[in-house]
Amino acid sequence: MLVATGGENAALAAKAATTSEPIVFAIGGDPVQLGLVTSLGRPEGHLTGLAQHTGPLEGKRLGLLRADEVIQ
Repeated sequence: MLVATGGENAALAAKAATTSEPIVFAIGGDPVQLGLVTSLGRPEGHLTGLAQHTGPLEGKRLGLLRADEVIQ
């Protein structure tokens, strides 16, 4: 098993290094967009891991901040 905890470049390098060894990654980006897995729900292949992909939540966070300002 390979463990790629050095971010996106480490995960991509591990994927390029082998097609059979299991790989566990930890990244900050979107693993689907990077081509590491086919989908978040069913990663398939030999890669899986933790992704702290929060980009789509930014609009929701901004809305919550605005709502909080209105309440106070």
